[in-house]
Amino acid sequence: MKRKIKNILVFGCSGLLGKSFIDHYKNEETLKIYAFINKTKIKSKNIKTISLNTINLLEKYIKKNSIDTIMNFAALTNIEYCEKKKKLSKKVNYDLPINLAKLTKKLNLKYIFISTDNFNFRSKKLKENEKTQSLNNYGYHKKKSENDIIKLNSKSLIIRTNFYCYGNKKRKSFSDTILDSLKSNNKIELFKDVYYTPIYTKFLFKYIFLLIKNKKEGIYNICSNEKITKFKFGKKLSQIFKLNKSLIKASYLKDRKDLTRRPFNMAMSNNKLKKTLNIKIPSIDHQIKVMKKDLMSFKT
Repeated sequence: MKRKIKNILVFGCSGLLGKSFIDHYKNEETLKIYAFINKTKIKSKNIKTISLNTINLLEKYIKKNSIDTIMNFAALTNIEYCEKKKKLSKKVNYDLPINLAKLTKKLNLKYIFISTDNFNFRSKKLKENEKTQSLNNYGYHKKKSENDIIKLNSKSLIIRTNFYCYGNKKRKSFSDTILDSLKSNNKIELFKDVYYTPIYTKFLFKYIFLLIKNKKEGIYNICSNEKITKFKFGKKLSQIFKLNKSLIKASYLKDRKDLTRRPFNMAMSNNKLKKTLNIKIPSIDHQIKVMKKDLMSFKT
């Protein structure tokens, strides 16, 4: 049996993933979106914004507006900053997710938590049931959130992913940084020894909603099929956007002793997702072409 979402409350709309979600769904009339914000302004008639400072007020608001789903995009993702500000990392990457897990359990709401691929593991691609090791505060707090969310609200949906999208002037995405450098005719260095399986947010959201509608729970990896390096991803961007790929230079994480320890391989397996939904995930080349087309519609 499928589950129809009516009213969804979104946390983290000021971040890259939250902004991308709003860009893709701000004109969606079949879905009523409530955005929890602090300072961010959202210009859309279809999206209501709220700002409450206590769980009790939030609970009352949820009941009053018949919210049935909470999606948590909020995260502190800067690995270096999470190392320096461990308490803040815990507050955003653990405390908030856990409080929302408790609340959704109490109110019988669907809870979607966005985790990470920032784990160390032994296989070529990380599977959902595989043991992992956290190499930094960011990964540790995300993994601890995963474990405790399942204990507190077993019906929660936990998404491991690594995405790319369009950001804004204040918050640029990884793909933005690459494209901006190339468009300005500036050289950019990308790691040739860091592997991952990135996915464009349009497809990420599509698969999240399919999982929700089919009442799925637990951990799911939502990612591309291809395991590539950051360097190769940059090359793909340059080719599809018809920019000078010779400006992209190879660098190596193994040489960056100044950086906080992080995985060399973050590639994930999406076999569980494809089997569960009976879908085929398009290539990274195709996804980037879709992103390129979307840019024009987002600007209008």
